[in-house]
Amino acid sequence: MAKLSKRAKARNARIEAAQLLGKWTSLAQGHVLMGGNCSCGVGGGSLQIAEFEQQILDYLDGKFSGSGNTAVTQLLRERAGYARGKSGSLSALLRSITTDSAEAQAAQWLSLLDDLKRTLESFEEVHRAT
Repeated sequence: MAKLSKRAKARNARIEAAQLLGKWTSLAQGHVLMGGNCSCGVGGGSLQIAEFEQQILDYLDGKFSGSGNTAVTQLLRERAGYARGKSGSLSALLRSITTDSAEAQAAQWLSLLDDLKRTLESFEEVHRAT
């Protein structure tokens, strides 16, 4: 009988980025309610999730620049066209990771992808609730 290996699979930033790109593409078409509807009949507005893209990029930049990880903040500028409060594209960032062949950056990407995954999952929960 063959012995089963319980070794954890090595994570692949390219695959994880492709999965998050699919999740982002799907979520970006949705919306979240701002405020809420109550029995008084006054409803809140709603925003497209894609409208939060800049804030998500600002959060990632702030987190990594605050921890002194200038390599990730530089990659955000180069690969996502990121400028704080002005521009950037999560889709461009994720697409660039899926085609990245540099293993040296994989650990940095995985850390960024973990944060982005948690962020998108929170939007997914809010969107499911609406």
